Amino acid sequence: MKIWKLSIGENEINDTVYKNMLTNCVVSVHPETSAKGQSNITQGENFLSAEEGDLFYVCRSNNYIAMIGMFKDERPLLALDKGYAKNGWIDREFILLFKAKNEKNYDKTLDKWWSPKNNSTFIEIPENEYILFEDKILSSVFDGLTINKLLLKRNIELTKNYLSAKKIQILQEKFQKIKEDPKKLFTTINNLNRLEVNKLMYEYNLYEKVETKPVVLLRKKLLQKLQVGVTITDDLINEIKENISTNFEKNVYKSWKDPFRILYVLYFAAYKSDLVYYLDRLIELIQIKLGISDFTDYIHVHFDGPQNQGYERIWFAIYNKTYKKYGKQKHAYQLFMSIDNGKFSYGLHHNDFPDKNISENSDYLCFYELVKIFKKNIEIIKNDNSEEKAMITEQVDLLENQKQIILQGPPGTGKTRRAKILANYMLNRTKGEEISENNEQIKLIQFHPSYTYEDFVRGIVAEPTKDKNGISYVAKNKILAEMAQKAQNEYDTAIEKKEKPKPYILIIDEINRANLSSVLGELIYALEYRNEAVDSMYKVDGSNKITLPANLYIIGTMNTADRSIGHIDYAIRRRFTFVDVLPDEDAADDKVKFKEVQSIFINEDSTSKSPQRSEFISPEFNPYHVMLGHSYFIGEPEILKNKLKYQVIPLLKEYISDGVLNEKAQVKIDELEKEL
Repeated sequence: MKIWKLSIGENEINDTVYKNMLTNCVVSVHPETSAKGQSNITQGENFLSAEEGDLFYVCRSNNYIAMIGMFKDERPLLALDKGYAKNGWIDREFILLFKAKNEKNYDKTLDKWWSPKNNSTFIEIPENEYILFEDKILSSVFDGLTINKLLLKRNIELTKNYLSAKKIQILQEKFQKIKEDPKKLFTTINNLNRLEVNKLMYEYNLYEKVETKPVVLLRKKLLQKLQVGVTITDDLINEIKENISTNFEKNVYKSWKDPFRILYVLYFAAYKSDLVYYLDRLIELIQIKLGISDFTDYIHVHFDGPQNQGYERIWFAIYNKTYKKYGKQKHAYQLFMSIDNGKFSYGLHHNDFPDKNISENSDYLCFYELVKIFKKNIEIIKNDNSEEKAMITEQVDLLENQKQIILQGPPGTGKTRRAKILANYMLNRTKGEEISENNEQIKLIQFHPSYTYEDFVRGIVAEPTKDKNGISYVAKNKILAEMAQKAQNEYDTAIEKKEKPKPYILIIDEINRANLSSVLGELIYALEYRNEAVDSMYKVDGSNKITLPANLYIIGTMNTADRSIGHIDYAIRRRFTFVDVLPDEDAADDKVKFKEVQSIFINEDSTSKSPQRSEFISPEFNPYHVMLGHSYFIGEPEILKNKLKYQVIPLLKEYISDGVLNEKAQVKIDELEKEL
């Protein structure tokens, strides 16, 4: 909280405009008002950035002191007076705290930057001079007013202005009504007061390159209509849309047909800052009360919704901060609270395990009851700190969105293991690695250089005739087409019931060992355009159509160290998301040997984002594409010794032969052999 001096000069603002300003509870400063002394911040900038709850006293030039006000919010607005607005003046809305009792009864000799005598416009009163301000101005002009009484009045008014749980319920009820009833929506928007329209207009004038932002531009043009008294209607919105659309090649309003999505922000803007403040304060208070601040983070979603298109529900989640690194708190256990249809619900929540959710419902928010419920589940949140689980859930989301990913990395990093974990996690959200042979939803195959389209998609097979005296040749679905057909059957059945289709997952180990362009054929197109049929060169059951449904997922693994295997061309690469699976020291049992071998490839101060190559590795190679993974260093001592002797050292020698490592590396390899 700060206290400011605000001078409204008679030469700059005439009496008529001045009286109108105070009537409308706004004060005005030109944003280009210069700085005082050597300050880097201008007085205009200070006025624009003063915070909600900051106090100021108003002097009219050096003639008299008028009142003490408090900024109502942090949103500037275009000056209400059209002439001043045209010249760039900016208003701020305020709450009147005290009117002056003795307007001219102050020390006119006091010469501080913040005193009426000084030729300043908007200047902060330093905290160490509050007593002087109280003695020379407050006490005499406002009949014995003290700093403490001023702050008490401020806090009372702030409390009135703050959102409460009850106010949020009322706000949510109105929000739902304008979402469901277009008539109420348009009535609400057309009845926005002049102050609110000018605040919104100020915000929209700050947008850069607004002509390239069709939705923002549409809202700005609607505000301009409101400023001149034009009634907003659905027809007017569509007319403006059509005019704007002529400047864009595609239909930029395809997802913006509902007028609510366009207009709700004009209503919500007045409440947004206070709602965010309320949620932040409530959550931080809960964290402190439970003593969980050091290991938790939180997220909240309000009326903007996750995609800024209007959302009637409000909720927050407190979760283990391990998940913040991956931005995937939705896969974490959460201390959860929501406000929906005016009802409060709170407890333990997990998106992936709904059967483990614990929830209490109430018509009102009882803070102590909420804390009591949350307290019972602290240990669950605290122990939900698996880095691997957080990473896996991120990759599962990538797979669900992209439909196909490739796990790439050097040998021994557990790419195939990771693929199995991802597949099982998608099926039942468990961390298991084993895939049941009886589970038709998952299939694992391995590519090799001689793999063909006829092996993978469709091909001709020889079958005995019905009389078994001859051979007939028929086209058959192979691995991918068979999997696609099963997935399609599941997809069609699930959609008929509105249910979510079960996933079918194909794991292709060593995916780049085959010539992918040849193996996939026309399916390269189908990978990107799911649910669209493509023509195969073979007919099965009278049709040459093949469709890859949206519930069919492909996980490939790729060894980045082997240059002899097939190259993935750009057309195919574009259809996959590539995920690095790198050596992990924490996963190694013998960390000493792991680091010793690692030093052949990278220097000690390397990171995965900034590999510092060693003197032993060829400049053609990225160290993280060829260095040995942690699986070579997992196991009991005798097993580790055999891995080092029969796997690690032979592979390092082969690296020298292949030019991955230079001859200098032989010295390091010899040292490893001597230690056996």
